[in-house]
Parts: sequence; structure tokens; C-alpha cells
Amino acid sequence: MDQSTVLQLLDSELKKIKDSCNVLTEFSDVKKSICELINESECKNQAFLKDTVGENEELSKEILALEKELSQLEKQCSKEASSLAMQQKIADDQAREMKMMDDIKAQYNNRLAKAHAKPSKKDLDLLEKCRKKLEAYAKLTGVDWDFDSCDKNTLSGYVRNATDTKMKIFNININGKSREEIVDEMWKITQHIQYQYYDIPIHTNILSSIAYQ
Repeated sequence: MDQSTVLQLLDSELKKIKDSCNVLTEFSDVKKSICELINESECKNQAFLKDTVGENEELSKEILALEKELSQLEKQCSKEASSLAMQQKIADDQAREMKMMDDIKAQYNNRLAKAHAKPSKKDLDLLEKCRKKLEAYAKLTGVDWDFDSCDKNTLSGYVRNATDTKMKIFNININGKSREEIVDEMWKITQHIQYQYYDIPIHTNILSSIAYQ
């Protein structure tokens, strides 16, 4: 093998070595780029996880606040329901007492007309008891009845607010009217007086029980 051939072979091998070096360099660059992408992705994932944790904490706080508010609303609803039940009981009691008072008055007037006799002590005691109860109910509900003007066709009296700073006289013709119509008229009269006895407006069912007697 002559010298020229040897040199050619050496040049060829040297070229192959250079090409291999270039490939290694490119591989290193690719590897470096991949590592950089992996690091960047990990940083983004960590930032995302951090933001997610922060959002979850905020949501947890909001949920706790909403649960607390819901609990308070449930307690308030329970309190208002108890107040309404109490007012309804008072109205029913007042209606019964009013009917009893009317019956006693009718009996008393009948006795006076027939015998011109004075009422018995028992009747007077019962009338006094009813009067005191009606005064207590009037103080609680703000409705005072004018019994002298009331009859089967007419409801008369006045309504006032809790501080006695507002009062309105009413005289309602109930002849031929339904229970609902009577309640509506009573409600129109009382709605401007601003009832505030148990921190809530007086319920229409109370007026219904009172007005219907």
C-alpha cells in the first residue's frame, strides 16, 4: 500500500471521527433542551399546585362562612316561627275571650231588659276577668275594640303601634263579606301602623282570628 492510499484512508477515518463528534454535540444540545423543558414544566406544575392549594383554602373558608350563615338563618327562622306561633295563640285566646264577652253581655242585657236586676257578683267577677284579659291582648296586639259599636254586621275600634305614637280608628261593615275579605280590610288598616312586637310584623292570621269573631 503506497503512501497516498494510506493518507486517503486516514482522511476518511478522521472525517468519520469528526462526524461522530458533531453527532455527539447535537445529542448533548438536544439533551440539554429536553432537561430545560422538563425543569420548566416542573416549575409550572409547582406553581399550579401552589395556586390550586391557595384556591382550595379560600374555597374552604367561604364554605365555612356559608355554613355559619346558614346555621344563623336556621336559628332565626326557628325563632320567628316560635314568635308567630305565640302570636297565633294570643289571637286565638283573644277571639275566645271576645266571644265569651259578647255572650256575657248578651245575657246581662237580656236580664236587665226582663227583670231590671243588677248583675250578680259572679257575672261581675267574670266580666272583670275578661276585661283584664282583653286589655292585656290589646296591649300585645295593638287592636282595641269598640264593643258598644260592634255588632254582627260591624267591626269597630282602633289600632295603635307599640309606642302609642300612632293610632287609627276603624269601622268595617262585614255584612255579606267572607273571612278573607274581612282580613284584607283589617290588614289595610293596620299595615301603616307598623306593628313591631316580636321584631317581626304582625301576621295576617292573627288579624284573621280577631276579625272573624
